[in-house]
Amino acid sequence: MREADVRKRYVRAGVLGGSLLCLSVYLTLVSAQGVPSSLTGSVTSKAEGLMEGVVVIAQREDSSVLTAVTTDASGEYRFPRNRVEPGKYTIAIRAAGYMLPGTGPTLVEVGSREPSRLDLALRESSRDELAHQMTSVDWWNSMPGTDRQKELLVRTTVNCGFCHEMERVLRSRHTADQFLSVIARMSTYAADNSSACGTRSALECDATTSGRVQVQRKQQPVETLSADDRELAQYLASVNLSGGRTTWDFPLKPMPRPKGRGTRAVVTVFPVPRQPSVIHDLAVDQQGNVWWGDSGWGYLGKFEPKTGTFSEIKAPQHWPDPEPGTKRIVGIQDVEVDASGRVWAVVGFLGKKGLAHFDPKTEKWAEFDMPAPVWAFLPSFHKGQRDTTWTSGQILEPGEPPQFTAFRLNAELGRVDVSHPIKTATAFCYQVSRDADDNFLCNDFMGSNIVMIDVETGENTFYPTPTPKAAPRRGRFDDEGRLYWFAEFWGDKIGLFDQSTKSIRVFAYSTKYMSAYAAAPDQRGEGWGSSTGSDRVVRVNPETGEMTEYLMPVYYDARKVVVDPSTPTPTIWLPNKNLSQLIRIEPQD
Repeated sequence: MREADVRKRYVRAGVLGGSLLCLSVYLTLVSAQGVPSSLTGSVTSKAEGLMEGVVVIAQREDSSVLTAVTTDASGEYRFPRNRVEPGKYTIAIRAAGYMLPGTGPTLVEVGSREPSRLDLALRESSRDELAHQMTSVDWWNSMPGTDRQKELLVRTTVNCGFCHEMERVLRSRHTADQFLSVIARMSTYAADNSSACGTRSALECDATTSGRVQVQRKQQPVETLSADDRELAQYLASVNLSGGRTTWDFPLKPMPRPKGRGTRAVVTVFPVPRQPSVIHDLAVDQQGNVWWGDSGWGYLGKFEPKTGTFSEIKAPQHWPDPEPGTKRIVGIQDVEVDASGRVWAVVGFLGKKGLAHFDPKTEKWAEFDMPAPVWAFLPSFHKGQRDTTWTSGQILEPGEPPQFTAFRLNAELGRVDVSHPIKTATAFCYQVSRDADDNFLCNDFMGSNIVMIDVETGENTFYPTPTPKAAPRRGRFDDEGRLYWFAEFWGDKIGLFDQSTKSIRVFAYSTKYMSAYAAAPDQRGEGWGSSTGSDRVVRVNPETGEMTEYLMPVYYDARKVVVDPSTPTPTIWLPNKNLSQLIRIEPQD
């Protein structure tokens, strides 16, 4: 499948097909938050009758915005009037194993007074259609193989899933030898930035575009690939469509649809105007404005949900153009908003990277020199914090081993005022954060520890993750700076580190290979987490241990989970990197 097809296929339900089955004036219904409904209906099938957990997606004819709700236990869906306004809409669904009937679009007109009603009768998908609806996690859990083969596959290819799903691999007809060439070639792609070049290969990008990019990384000769690579090639050739196979000789087993609490949310998807973009991170200010960093093209973006207005601010980029073979795209990586509303950013990516902040009041950037190139992520700002932020970087001294160091930047002084060595065995911090006392925290990805560094003494304290080799990835403290939620990437869990008791609890996802990437707490003390490859967002109640899953209406790759501080009830935002979208989740309970 061409890259353009993947980008266009924003709804994995397949086609927008079907017929208008029932449209009538219906008594006004009210959502869980007291908002009248504008469009309602039931979803049924011959196989199941009334269907719970079907995602129903509405797109107005003059808009690119998608709005989605999910059917409840009685098979009913309800779009609130403040999210679906009067107009003509195309309706799609997402429910693996089912399709809308017919070949034309399913249309409905939403009136300005009484709610409209559209009942949907779904047909079962063919096997080939089901394969098109499967997520990467669905494929990984359906494929036969030993634990060793599965672990090797997922840990090697999960980054590939940041750009495309496993369907592309499983539909291929490559032999084991041909897969070796594919593995060698794909290792030259940057999972964070290749999509900035649209349908072109990352190897073809150049600095003539509005982004600043690497040209290439040298491809490894096939004969030098590792034994693991050769084992992986043999395994992939045993499960794809090579050898004359016309279909897969194993059952396709998609994950169960959401139930109960997981059906009570309104999800809105906002495509950004600059297409394609690489939205790696976002932050939300106290007014509810969404700020994101475009790591493909070097812009700070702003979206005002109240007005639907998008705008861009060009990032400061004063470093030399990348040298061929050594640098990736230079743009904005992480963003955070401090107590005064300034938007902090890591500017530059995998080259010479520094810190800067943009002041919306003055519309000016302030840039800060750092002692070493810094890593990509910033800590959140707790109540009242505005003048200091932490980051980490690698100091290189001639004749000395590399020393990863925690740096505290004091914006008022305009310089780093505290620095402490990070004494991890792997010397690598993936996510950095800080507690209420401004002590430094590091997610030791390779060593699988949470590392705390005392701001005064520099003492390093290690807290191993409960799951061995969990690879803690990204996380966030609560507003008080005491409870730290984080994702166990290889552990398929969300962790909760209590700074007061120095203890860690973990909460398991519903299935293996969910690859938890980021986690954050909401105003009610619950934790939210993203998943690489399942298109699901999870919600954790730490008191009961209950894990709720919400199925998104689109294929997504979110490197961050952000809670809107401006809303009285939790509103969650995700940066959908590859499809250049902002996703808003509004739970209805």
